[in-house]
Amino acid sequence: MWKNKMNQIAPRVQRHVVLIDAENLSGSGAPDAVDAAHVQQQLSGVIDDWETAFVIVGCSHIAARNVFFQYPRARHLWQSGDNGADLALLSVLEGEGIDYRFARITICSGDGIFAEPLARLVQVGLQATVISRCGHLSWRLRRAAHRVIELPPCPVASEMRVA
Repeated sequence: MWKNKMNQIAPRVQRHVVLIDAENLSGSGAPDAVDAAHVQQQLSGVIDDWETAFVIVGCSHIAARNVFFQYPRARHLWQSGDNGADLALLSVLEGEGIDYRFARITICSGDGIFAEPLARLVQVGLQATVISRCGHLSWRLRRAAHRVIELPPCPVASEMRVA
C-alpha cells in the first residue's frame, strides 16, 4: 500500500498482472509457434479477465519471435542464458511496485524461484494464482499462492498438425 498527499493509505488499484514464463509453460527451452499458440490458448481459457489483465511475457531471444506473435498486446521481456526469462520476470516482481499497482497477480510458471517474491506480495495483500504444467510445480510456489491451476502438457507439435 502507498500513501496519498494527505498521508492516508490509498486503496490498491483493482488490476490484475499476469507474468508468463513462456518456456516453462511450454516445457521447451525454445518453444515453436505451435507450442506458443497452445500455451496462449490454455491461458486465455483459464484466466477469467485475460482480455483486460496486464500481461508480461518472459522468454529467451531464441523463442522471442514465436512468443511475440502469440501475445501481441503483452509487454515482452527477452533475456537469454541460464534462467534468463525467470530473472527478467523477477526484476519486475521485485522492482516495479507490483504491490501497490495491482490487487491480483498470476504467475504462469512452476519454478520455485518465484516462491519468495510471491509470498511477500501475498503478505501485503495481493491475491495470488499460480498456473503451471501438471507435475511441474515447485511445492514452495504452490504454498505461496492462494490458488493453483495445473495445465495438461503441450501435445507434441506433430499431434497438433494432424487433421
